[in-house]
Amino acid sequence: MKDFCRKIIKDIPVLLFYSILTVVLTYPWIFKFTTHKLGDDIDGSMLVWNVWWVKKALLSYGESIFFTKYIFYPIGTTLVFHTLTIINGIFALIISPVADTLVAFNIITFLTFILSGYGAFILIEYLTGSRWAALIGGIIYAFSPFRMFRVSFINYLSTQWMPLYFFFILKILNEKGLKKSNIFWCALFLLFNALSCEIYGFYAILYTIPFLIFFSFKAEGDGFKKNIIKVSAVFILFLIMFSPVIYRMIDFIASEGSGILSSTLENAESESIDLLAYFIPNPLHPVWGDRSAMMMSRFSGVFQETVIFPGYLTLMIVLLLMIYKWRDKEIIFYFSLFAFSAVMSLGPYLHIGGKASFFESHLRIPMPYILSYYLPFFSAVRIPGRYGVMVMLFISILAGFGIKYICDKIKKRNVVVYPVMAVLVFELWTAPFTFISDMQVPPVYTQIKNESGDFAILHVPLGWRAKGTYHLGYNFTRFQYYQTYHGKRILDGMLARTLQRNTDYFAKTPIISTLVKIEYGEVPDEKSIESDMVYSAEFIKHFNVKYIVLDEVYERVFTHMTPEKLENIDGYLNRIFKLQLVYQNDKSTRPAIKMAFDEYAEFLKGKKPPRDDPFYGNITSLNTTYKVYKIDAR
Repeated sequence: MKDFCRKIIKDIPVLLFYSILTVVLTYPWIFKFTTHKLGDDIDGSMLVWNVWWVKKALLSYGESIFFTKYIFYPIGTTLVFHTLTIINGIFALIISPVADTLVAFNIITFLTFILSGYGAFILIEYLTGSRWAALIGGIIYAFSPFRMFRVSFINYLSTQWMPLYFFFILKILNEKGLKKSNIFWCALFLLFNALSCEIYGFYAILYTIPFLIFFSFKAEGDGFKKNIIKVSAVFILFLIMFSPVIYRMIDFIASEGSGILSSTLENAESESIDLLAYFIPNPLHPVWGDRSAMMMSRFSGVFQETVIFPGYLTLMIVLLLMIYKWRDKEIIFYFSLFAFSAVMSLGPYLHIGGKASFFESHLRIPMPYILSYYLPFFSAVRIPGRYGVMVMLFISILAGFGIKYICDKIKKRNVVVYPVMAVLVFELWTAPFTFISDMQVPPVYTQIKNESGDFAILHVPLGWRAKGTYHLGYNFTRFQYYQTYHGKRILDGMLARTLQRNTDYFAKTPIISTLVKIEYGEVPDEKSIESDMVYSAEFIKHFNVKYIVLDEVYERVFTHMTPEKLENIDGYLNRIFKLQLVYQNDKSTRPAIKMAFDEYAEFLKGKKPPRDDPFYGNITSLNTTYKVYKIDAR
C-alpha cells in the first residue's frame, strides 16, 4: 500500500496533465458542469437515472437494485440485464453529500478520461519502462475518437478499469510467488469492469486466456501450472464478489429464459465498424472534421458506432514498430490481439465505404464475428463496435513500445516526445466540443417535487422503450431524468432490456391503450371514449396518478408528436378526467420550439457534419413542457 501511495504522489503531474487535457478537449463543458452533461439526453437521461436509482436503492430499506417500481409503475420492471452501471451508482453515493445526481454523474464522467489515461499510463510504463511512452499511450487511449463519440454512454466511457486489470494480470503472470495483494486488486478491477459495463467484464475474462497462454510459455519449469492457479484465484475471488449479480442472472434466466439477451445479425451489422473508419480522420476535428464526417456519412449503420480512428501518427508509429521489431514475440503478441479485436469490430460482414457487397455477383464477405454470434455468451455482444475498447487498448500499448524504440535510438528524447505529443493532441482535437446537452429541469417539477405523498405522474407522450427488444408508444427519456429531481413514480420508462409482458400489460390497459393509439395517429371513436370515462376513477386509484404532464417533445429519435396529436390527447384527457390546470407554457416560447425542430429536420435532410448538429445547442435547452394538470380525484 505504501508503494501504491508513493506511486500516486510521483504521478501527480501525470494526473494533472490528463485533467487539463480533459478540460481542454471537452471545452466549454467545464463551465456548464452543474447544468449540462456530455452527449445526448436520450440514452444519457437513462444513464443518469441509473446512478440515481442505485444510490436510492442502496439508501432505501426494502428496495432492490435489480428491481424497481419507480418506472413501469405499478408493475415495475427487472433491472437484472439492464446496463445499470452499478459501480457508478456506488461512487455517486460516496460523493452525494457534496453533489446532486447530475453533478455526481459529471464528476464520474470527467474521471473516466483522467483514469483511462492514467490506467493506460500505468500499464504501458510497466511494459516499456518509459514514462514518456506511457504518457503518450495514455493520450491515445483516453482521448481517441472512439471515446469522444461515445460520450453519451457512461458504460462505454468506463474504459479506465481495463488497463488496470491487465496491469495486475501481468504482475501475477510475470512475478514469482502468489502475492495476495495482486490477486485482490486484479479481481477488484475485473469486478469494476463488470459492474460498469458487463461487456467489458466479458472482454477482460476473454482476453485473459491469451495472456495466460503466452506468458506461461515464457515462464520456466511449471510456470503454466502456477499461473493457472493464480489466475483461478483471481476468478474465484471475482465470482465471490460478483455472486449477488450472477445469482440474480441465473435465477432470472431459469424463470424467464434467455430471450431478453437475444439480438439479431441485422442489428449487429448496423452497429459494426466500417473498415475505412480506421483511416478516416477525427470527424469532430475543427479543421477537417466536416470533410471526414461527410465521407463517413456514406457508411451504413449507426454513425457513432462507426468511429474508431486511432490517429495517423499512431498508425505510423505502430507501422514503424512492426517493421523494425517484427521478430519480437511480445510485440507480435500485442499486435495479434490488436488485429483480432479490429477484425471482430467489423461485425458479421465486411463493409468498406458503406458497401457490403462486392463484384458483379454482389458477394458478401463474412467475418469471424458471424461465428462468434452462435457461441455461448458471445451473442450477448450485440454491438461489434464495442470491440473498439480493446482495439484502442492494444494499439496504445503498441504505440508505447514504438515511442520507447524511437527514444532508445535517439539520444535527445525531447526532439521526439514533444513533437509527437503536440501532433497527437492536434489530431485528436475536439474543442469546442459540441456534444453537450442542457439538462436543466423545467421549474414546474419543483411543485410536483414538493407535493407530499407517494404518487405517480402520467406523462404524454407516453411510451416504453427497451433497446433491441420491445417498444410501445413514444418514449421521452428526459421524463426518466426528471424523476431524479422530483422523486415521484412514473408509468413510462426506458431500459436496455425488458420483458415483453411489461409492455403488453400497458398495451392492454384502458385509457393507456387509447393514448398510445392517438400518439400513433388514430382518432378514438365516441364509444371508446365513453368506455374509458367509465374506467377513469378506477384508473386513478389503480395507478395512483396525481399529475399529468404534456410535453411538446422533439427528440432525436423514436418520438414524433405533432401539434395535432398533442391537441387531440389534451382534449381526450380533459374528457376522461377532472383536471385542474396548474401550468401552461408561455405561447411565446412555442415558435422557438418549432423553429428549433425545423432546423434539426433540415440538418437531418442535409446530412451535415456532427459539429453542426443543432440538437445539443438548441433543442436540449428548450423547456418543452406544454401543460401540467393536477387530477381532481373528488
